[in-house]
Amino acid sequence: MDLDTIEHSVKDILEAIGEDVDREGLLKTPHRVAKAYTELLAGYRMDPRELINEAVFTVGYDEMVIVRDIEFYSMCEHHMLPFIGRCMWLISRRTRSLAYPRFPALWTFSPPTCRCRNA
Repeated sequence: MDLDTIEHSVKDILEAIGEDVDREGLLKTPHRVAKAYTELLAGYRMDPRELINEAVFTVGYDEMVIVRDIEFYSMCEHHMLPFIGRCMWLISRRTRSLAYPRFPALWTFSPPTCRCRNA
């Protein structure tokens, strides 16, 4: 991720909307935005194989499992605005399963796309 380019672009946007980029309250804003993008877009840089690692194991039952209230955050690719939400997964187990703590991490891995309905 090219943080310098992001910072420069944010500064350009601030100037384009008429803000004084040298104003005390905005001096570090381009850096803060670039840092926020690093976190919001972290899914692009994750390797799902490393994330899952050895967390798949054999189970002796085939019941449905709900993992809910998984907090996620992402970036709307159409508007370039962040959003936060909660999701749930319904999992149908067969003979192998992924450890529960890995499910939220997998959601984070998924690249940011516009997951909103009215894009």
